[in-house]
Amino acid sequence: MAIYADILISPSQRKDLANMLLTAKRLGFTYVAVTSVNKVPEVDVKGHSINGLKVVKRVIIDVEDKSEALSMIRKFRYKVQLISVKCNSLGLARFAARDRRVDILMLPESFQLKFADKSEVRLALQGNTAVEISLRELIHSKNLSKILALYQRICLFARKVGVPIIISSGASNVYEMRSPYDMLSLALLLDIPLHYAQHCVSTFPVEIIERNIKKLEEFGHG
Repeated sequence: MAIYADILISPSQRKDLANMLLTAKRLGFTYVAVTSVNKVPEVDVKGHSINGLKVVKRVIIDVEDKSEALSMIRKFRYKVQLISVKCNSLGLARFAARDRRVDILMLPESFQLKFADKSEVRLALQGNTAVEISLRELIHSKNLSKILALYQRICLFARKVGVPIIISSGASNVYEMRSPYDMLSLALLLDIPLHYAQHCVSTFPVEIIERNIKKLEEFGHG
């Protein structure tokens, strides 16, 4: 039986968190990552375990400067289970892909398409970094064709060089949450084979989470 993970939920209101976690469990997820931008999420991980649902913390580093990103990576690495960097520039993407402490690269709609080149995506492989596709980004995009083209191209080259692709909901409230099967259906828009898409919502995110939980425990931060 597959273990599913939605590694990007970010409640717009703190009071919505409990309902979102309960919904995640009902939708069939085992792991869910509560996420904040440039700060540690305000969630009691152990206190929000719901009938086997495992909650982890994730921070999105959203800055323009590489030195600021480095400072934040150092600050948050032992405080959260997942670190992601929003690639606001090609230089920042290259930096984040090389840093083994970064788990996930996030590519905003404004990102330059030329990043989707084998030599660039291969950098992510060197650092065990995954590329994330957010369903919410697609739903709320003002230029759907542009972001689809970006995601399709990134996914094509990521698969060729072996960089993991992760699909998440990006939900900010309970109405934006999606089941694992809804997230799998996104793969059809991105020309991802269904058998590979299964890994994008199961194997890849779960492996990253469990690897980092083990590391934090080893360093006494679990």
